[in-house]
Amino acid sequence: MSKYPEDEFDRAAEGVPEGVHRAPEPWWRGLLPYLVVIVAVPLVAWAGVALLSKMGATNPTTPTTPSAVAPAVPTQQSNEEAAAQAPEETTAPAETQAPPAEPTEEAAPAEEPADRSINVVVYNATDVAGLAGGAADKAKAAGYTNAAAKNFEGTAPSENTVYYAGEANAVEAKEVAAALGITAVVDDAAAAQSAPVVVVLVTQ
Repeated sequence: MSKYPEDEFDRAAEGVPEGVHRAPEPWWRGLLPYLVVIVAVPLVAWAGVALLSKMGATNPTTPTTPSAVAPAVPTQQSNEEAAAQAPEETTAPAETQAPPAEPTEEAAPAEEPADRSINVVVYNATDVAGLAGGAADKAKAAGYTNAAAKNFEGTAPSENTVYYAGEANAVEAKEVAAALGITAVVDDAAAAQSAPVVVVLVTQ
């Protein structure tokens, strides 16, 4: 007998076999903590990386490096669409002021050809003999074959003058004056009564 009094817990339960031990633990139970660490750590790391990536994508202040953004490659289709959407440029015509038109001189009407068959009378209003005859010869050399020489009576002009009767004889009068070297040519029908063209010489 034991020197200690027997407690009720020392009594074997009725119906329970005495000397029975608990079953041994399985071998993998000791590795369970390591397996949990091996699986949980990568999961936690992956979740952290995913969270940081999401936060970086939603944060507008996060700078992006040039290498992180791939350059956009233009395609033929995008260029055509951009050209179709672009408004057509219209060039406004430049406002130009035409230079003022220079005044043009009215062309003088063409003179009719001279009628060298008309009568031409050369008057000598000087004392020099043969002066009118020499002038008449010059008029004949210019084509006026009906030129005659006469002595002048009346009031002589101040210079050698060619008179003609009307515009119809203006061309012939100018030609005779040019042939005789006379600059004064006057339209005076009264002075040209004896012939369509009259020459009065007051000097040699």
